[in-house]
Amino acid sequence: MDGFSASGSFVDRFAVLHPGNVRALAAGGINGLPIFPIESYQKLSLPFPLGVADLKSLVGVPFDADSYRRVSQYLYMGALDDNDTFPHSDAWDDDERVLIAKLFGCKMMPDRWTRSQKIISGLDLPIQTVTYRCAGHDPEPALDDVVAFFNANNGDEPKTITPHQCP
Repeated sequence: MDGFSASGSFVDRFAVLHPGNVRALAAGGINGLPIFPIESYQKLSLPFPLGVADLKSLVGVPFDADSYRRVSQYLYMGALDDNDTFPHSDAWDDDERVLIAKLFGCKMMPDRWTRSQKIISGLDLPIQTVTYRCAGHDPEPALDDVVAFFNANNGDEPKTITPHQCP
């Protein structure tokens, strides 16, 4: 699966809900805030779509961590991206915004994205995160890398790629 911006968030969330149906995904422009496949962070509960704490009560089944571990992921942001949904009530409710601000930061780039990358790197999952220095809210700089990522992950074993960087 592949998506950018709102469709990137959809792809990211779909993999948490249906990990047995996804082999690999690429998601970009995701507000510096992917869904975290954990129930809590810094002793605070992470409800969906920030985490998976309440997944069973929402969808009737618990988070399938075993299947999720087999989903190769390529998550990316542009360093110049300023298209942030954080302040908008159609994307986050007040409780979610308070939690986001407290745990991950109000400023998307670089604060929230840097924090997200740090959290992800500690999860021992096949999730590769990339920041494109010259990009804003635009999937174009990542297109060749996304194709390379899917080609590398055409088999059963998760693989990372070496992404290009802007001049």
